[in-house]
Amino acid sequence: MENIYADSRTESSQRDNTLDWICGLMILQMIFWHLIGYSGADLMLPYANILSFYMPWFFFKSGMFHKFDNHIKEYKSKQFRRLIVPFLFFSIIDLVIILIGNLLFHPEYSVRYYLGFVWSMMKCGHLGNGPLWYLLSLWIIKVYLNHQFAKKYIWIIFWGSVVIPMIMFYSDLNSWHFLSHTLLGVSFYILGIKMCKVQYRKDIVLLSIVVFAFCLIMAQDFVHIQIYSNQLRSGLYALNMLYSLSCIVLIDNLIKITPLFC
Repeated sequence: MENIYADSRTESSQRDNTLDWICGLMILQMIFWHLIGYSGADLMLPYANILSFYMPWFFFKSGMFHKFDNHIKEYKSKQFRRLIVPFLFFSIIDLVIILIGNLLFHPEYSVRYYLGFVWSMMKCGHLGNGPLWYLLSLWIIKVYLNHQFAKKYIWIIFWGSVVIPMIMFYSDLNSWHFLSHTLLGVSFYILGIKMCKVQYRKDIVLLSIVVFAFCLIMAQDFVHIQIYSNQLRSGLYALNMLYSLSCIVLIDNLIKITPLFC
């Protein structure tokens, strides 16, 4: 039987630097998109969506390196140190800064305000420091998918993680960002597990080109779903999975065959 949790790294000990190049590119895209978004430079917004699949790529890439570990307690402890410890550390720093700023400049804020603030953060999946949502969601995904139950029902979990955020989007239930972006992360993480090697097959690449072209024609724009808030930025929401997956496959192959990045 196929081992869906097989280590996706090459059998040789040599590191695949192409993924590092793509990671750097996606980080630059993420920074660029936020700069354009917060600056209000609408004329530049179409260019900010060119690599709109940057967050799906990060989850996909993490899934590529998922390895099933039978030592559940040790695995949880390791992932806790790697993901939750920095999540808590930087969150506490941010919360202290926010609290000091509010006490100095907004002494009128009541206890009710702070309780509402905490509740809002819980729904968003972070503790003040917004970008840290990724660490918490990734930890939940990695720990959950390491269990035998997840291994047995991997495709049921996948389709649930696709359908539920879609229902949340179309029924306007997106205030629970923590649930939607964690589920979206699950879907791309599972695809990374399943496609870590097959994504480099010629037939998969050709199919991805066709799917990418189809999505562009149908959406008449780059498809961009902001995973954090499960909001549509451009294109058609229903095409998000097909579009993002085809883009991930294409860029992984494109960088891999480019001599500059090898």
